[in-house]
Amino acid sequence: MINHKKVWIKFVSVCMLLLCACCMTPKRPPMIGNDDQTYGIVEGLFQHRWWNYYERGQSFTDGALTYYLEAPADLAKAMHYLKIAEADFTDAISLRRTDQFRARTYGMHFLDYFPHRERGIVYYYMAEIFRRQKKADAAKEQITKARHEIEISLYGKKLRSFLQNNVAPNYSSRTEKAIVYLQKIQALQAQLYHPDKAFDFYVWQCPKVSSEKKAQISIWHIHPRHMTYLDEILIQGRIQHHTNIDRIEITINDQSMVAPITGKDVHFFKMVKHLSQGKNEIQVTCIDTNNRSFQKKVLVERKAMDFSTYNHQLRLKIKPLEKQTNPLLANLEQKISQCMQEKQRFKVLSKDSTPAECMLSGRTNLQKNSLELAVELIETETSHVMVTVDAYIENMNQYPDKMLSSITKNIHARLADAYPILSGNIVGIDKKRMIARVKYHHQVRDRMKVLLCDKFADNGGCVTSSPCFGRIEKIKEDIYVRCERLISSGVLITR
Repeated sequence: MINHKKVWIKFVSVCMLLLCACCMTPKRPPMIGNDDQTYGIVEGLFQHRWWNYYERGQSFTDGALTYYLEAPADLAKAMHYLKIAEADFTDAISLRRTDQFRARTYGMHFLDYFPHRERGIVYYYMAEIFRRQKKADAAKEQITKARHEIEISLYGKKLRSFLQNNVAPNYSSRTEKAIVYLQKIQALQAQLYHPDKAFDFYVWQCPKVSSEKKAQISIWHIHPRHMTYLDEILIQGRIQHHTNIDRIEITINDQSMVAPITGKDVHFFKMVKHLSQGKNEIQVTCIDTNNRSFQKKVLVERKAMDFSTYNHQLRLKIKPLEKQTNPLLANLEQKISQCMQEKQRFKVLSKDSTPAECMLSGRTNLQKNSLELAVELIETETSHVMVTVDAYIENMNQYPDKMLSSITKNIHARLADAYPILSGNIVGIDKKRMIARVKYHHQVRDRMKVLLCDKFADNGGCVTSSPCFGRIEKIKEDIYVRCERLISSGVLITR
């Protein structure tokens, strides 16, 4: 007589064994780079979790770059370990797909997790190796994959899906490292497809997607009236035309750049490195084959980071940075504090002083010849993350002191730019909150802390007997202010 219970137990056991066998990842032993360092290792036990694969993939990428960057280059070994790194990032993505800051691993442990970006970087270096080996077709295949991976990291999905719906892509997890490599990928792609041409900026035909019949220019991520403290800005967007385009011009403060193009639907990309102090007029012009043109303008005001006359800064304390074990980074926290004290955008308090309104928390990621620094401004009372910014530099090993100074200035500038000083007026009262009108309202953040006065003096002081400290509530495009008392008219300034 057949024992059905035993049969089912054996059947389930065999299925589980087969499933485990299918899911097991081949062992990837550590490697010794030509700098005698060990790569392909992780902190703690390797438990086949997404963060294990991610950390090991980054480590293998570092090892591959020791063979690629250091002379004499060993392209075969570099390619071998890039393929291993690609497999690790692919395994990580299969377990957790989304790129993000501070992804929770377990308990109260977090990790900045960007597997699509890192896999895109792997494909970029594969394309570079194929280019050096004169394998143009293979290089083109890898550079296309690299661009798609960086797009997924930045926007959450490939750019094509946004173009199909005729909408501008929104950043889901913008990082400066992704932007740097997007520029490298655009440059290599232009070199592979147009080796005989030099480009001031990059223009590509959009995939065959449904397009608007009317001629239009879309400039992404820049408001028509935009303010920044940074000296650089990324100009990219889309041009759709009902006839063939002959060329595109980008003009910045009367300095023009031209790129020839053939097509009716194109995507343009330009990183402007040196914005002038004050107002910068940026104009994108499309000229068709009949020599007819149309254009779109945006006005970018670059403000000086001079906060010496401002007396109402947010008070913050700087927490010790995470992942700061390398001796090269021993003074990084001190450099950040010194830079912030010099620039005076925020009031940095000592660890033993009075309670701070905010905490600055950060972490570093030192890889082969590069450093990534991410920081968060956290409200002390509620633990709300007010803003997250990051900075990225290369050539870290060659010029460590210079690069550390550069990244501290960069992170401060991006923090000030993400949490800017903005002024406005109180124009009315709505129940228990005030209605505000703020210049550059699109850069106002929800829960921003503000100071309200009757008016401000020329030196930035508050002309009132009882200034009021409050915070902003932003609902879509409407801006409200909550404070301990209500005023029907007055001025406000973000802190």
